[in-house]
Amino acid sequence: GGMLKLGLFGDLGPGGFATRTKVFFGLNALEVAMIEARALGDQMLLLTGFNAARADAVIWETEPRGMKLHAINVIAEPSATEVAEIAEAVRSMEPPPDVIVSAGGGA
Repeated sequence: GGMLKLGLFGDLGPGGFATRTKVFFGLNALEVAMIEARALGDQMLLLTGFNAARADAVIWETEPRGMKLHAINVIAEPSATEVAEIAEAVRSMEPPPDVIVSAGGGA
């Protein structure tokens, strides 16, 4: 099994946000993480690393669970500018993500 990070982010107004993170690894990690993710809502943001194919299993699990998926591929260690651009893209998503899942090396 691999490792998945599952996060719920909440807006605290200008300049702030709240985060709760859970890390799942080992046998059945994906199934348990997806059950938890679905309980948080149906809008998922998936962050992938260099090898986006490593997240295929997460993608395959979203549709049968009635989840809508938005994916962002972060190829390398992002610069401060790239982080700001990604953050702005996430803030402009309609509807906003209920849960953020990262999968892959370094995501």
